[in-house]
Amino acid sequence: MNKLEELIKPDNCIEVSLLIDHPKNAELNPPEDNEEEYQNLKEDIRRQWIANSKKGLEYGNTDAITVYKNKQGKFYLLRAGHYRTRAHRELGIPFIKFEWSDEDYDPNEDDFTQFHNLEDSNSAAKRNESQPLRVVHKYNIFNDAYYKKFKRYLKASDTEYKNFCDKRHIQHKDMRKFLNVSDFDNANGTDLLKQISDGDISLGQAETQMKADIPKGKYDENRRNFYKDLKDNPQIMEFAIDQTKKHMKHYFDFSYNGRKVLLDKSIGTETNHITGMLSNTFNSAAVHAFQESGLPEFADCTTPQNQQNYFDMSFPSLCKPGYLIERIEVKAGAFGKDITDTLVYGGAGGFGVKPHEYFILIHDNNFKSMFIMMCTLDASDWKGRQNKTTLSLSTWWDKYKDSPEKYEFIMGSVRDSNKTPQIVFEDF
Repeated sequence: MNKLEELIKPDNCIEVSLLIDHPKNAELNPPEDNEEEYQNLKEDIRRQWIANSKKGLEYGNTDAITVYKNKQGKFYLLRAGHYRTRAHRELGIPFIKFEWSDEDYDPNEDDFTQFHNLEDSNSAAKRNESQPLRVVHKYNIFNDAYYKKFKRYLKASDTEYKNFCDKRHIQHKDMRKFLNVSDFDNANGTDLLKQISDGDISLGQAETQMKADIPKGKYDENRRNFYKDLKDNPQIMEFAIDQTKKHMKHYFDFSYNGRKVLLDKSIGTETNHITGMLSNTFNSAAVHAFQESGLPEFADCTTPQNQQNYFDMSFPSLCKPGYLIERIEVKAGAFGKDITDTLVYGGAGGFGVKPHEYFILIHDNNFKSMFIMMCTLDASDWKGRQNKTTLSLSTWWDKYKDSPEKYEFIMGSVRDSNKTPQIVFEDF
């Protein structure tokens, strides 16, 4: 018996170590895009392998994978069954049930044909091929490959376009809408297509959000360095914090017949409204501090009091024609059980934004301790839809803790611990 006969068994099984992935498969079906489905498949194969082992069988798959007959060096190339093969590798299953492809692999074939071969062979794969994110990803790959072969991009009237949609049970007009949403996400840093895929919003809701008043203008890579301004002019934050304390104390001391209203258990104000008061108070105090800093370019710093828009504080003298307005936004939140339970609500101020600076304020339950920082955030840091975006403090810390140029602690700090990061407060 020769080596090949040993490695390819008569019950249509081939040794897993002989197999290599198709070079185009990972591009068409990114592993990270299918991880949950893959883990479910892997568990099915594990169970099947246990059952097969009792029968003396050395494979774990029910449906055979497809392998090209012509070897690539010492190995055979997969045509269909990449995730089944991956599961066998990871589980240590030595053989896998297979069948030969009716065609040889031609590495010189154009990308469009190779992608088609992969798709046609994997038509029975256990993936949701109508998921919008996946659909757009594959369409863009096919469209680019189509252009390379035919020197033009697909049109909605093309049979190839219609077949692509029909195979995924997507209406032709909806396909164009998904592509529009994807283009919007790429241009504005939003994740509307993902929200549609996750079932958080409908396609119609995404189209409504695309009409929102997202800040217009080019992103300025050389925008104002507010971190340097605060470092060189510490009196700005000292004044802002001092005035915020005094202003909030006025609110907290206001009383009815000797009962301080704001935090009273029976006649008090909802915490989220007090959080809003804190945000607005700090915003006014900070704008005043910038105005009085002695720096002429800050003299016209303003709140949106006379012109309702996205920006809590804007700096007209710093604005360059055609670029996004120079601004800093102020967002406040209440401390939860720990940092993982602490969210900052951004409203519209987190939707579709390019990187710029925010003052983030976190207060304890009694408003006696405070955490304040300035940080640089973009649309990817804010989760949610249009007017209901949120920032997770724990997620922020995981992402930025090793990028000190993206934040500055003003009151308190965040520090790592054995279990979860801790917010360190200061008396307020």
